[in-house]
Amino acid sequence: ELWFENDVAPIYQDGAITRAIFIVTDITHRRQAEQLLREQQEKVVIMQERERFAQELHDGLGQVMGYINMQLYTAMDLLAQSHKNQLHATLQKLAIISQNSHADIRASILAIQNKSEVSQNFLDALNSYLKDYQQQYDIIVRTSFPENLLPHPFAPIVEDQILRLIQESLTNVRKHANVKEVRLMLLLN
Repeated sequence: ELWFENDVAPIYQDGAITRAIFIVTDITHRRQAEQLLREQQEKVVIMQERERFAQELHDGLGQVMGYINMQLYTAMDLLAQSHKNQLHATLQKLAIISQNSHADIRASILAIQNKSEVSQNFLDALNSYLKDYQQQYDIIVRTSFPENLLPHPFAPIVEDQILRLIQESLTNVRKHANVKEVRLMLLLN
């Protein structure tokens, strides 16, 4: 595929256009380089997302599984020593921690599932994520978007980052805010 850029430069004589110079420039190499750069940027974003996800698993799930493992050994010792009250308290802690970890894993999976939708339509991907979030966590999300917001209001890399920020923010709301309703406003300057 060939790409060309056209320019026209009028030539004036006595205040009137008497001739014009048409300049046609082959920009195929530039377009190919731009496409290659976009593809490389997308690969970098994918690698960064994989690294972030691996770190998230290590910091979150890995730490929790280590804690659960230690507490299970404690519970087995308490059971062997017939310390039923302490055993009950330890098992209650484990139940809460495993429920929270389960919610975190589901949130990560939900984020990954919706991430692939960004390339199709940012608004649809966001609305799909918000719908799933509300159903899973019973937290109402009230949205406020500009009326003239386009389906792809930003570059794909920016859309991906905005969606990720929204997902992270809503995860923090779920974990720390103890609310049943949150408001999400998107403003454009």
